[in-house]
Amino acid sequence: MAPTDGKLAAPGDHIAYFWGSEREFEATAGFLVAGVSVGEACVLVGHDAANERLLASLERRGLSVRALMQERQLQVASVRSSADGLLLELDERIKECGPSGHAGGPHPRHPGLGKGNSRLAV
Repeated sequence: MAPTDGKLAAPGDHIAYFWGSEREFEATAGFLVAGVSVGEACVLVGHDAANERLLASLERRGLSVRALMQERQLQVASVRSSADGLLLELDERIKECGPSGHAGGPHPRHPGLGKGNSRLAV
């Protein structure tokens, strides 16, 4: 188990998902759908075109991206020209998930963690 923000992540927990192929890109939408369905906060990180394409895929799967973003359950960070800029934007998006840096309800496999579970899709 690995420490994450004072909590432990168990093997198999979904914390981040990186995609490299078209098939993995489509699976990214499923990863985010699974997260929002159990109340986890999700942060999408990518270049603008890929982010827009993934948000459209979420809409096709029946999610209201606008509502998720208004509820701060879904945040989007766009890759810019520098790594420092990306890290600053990512930090801001995570903070926007809620006062503790996260949003969401209890994790189904780890109910003792309560609020504070999140997913990162890159």
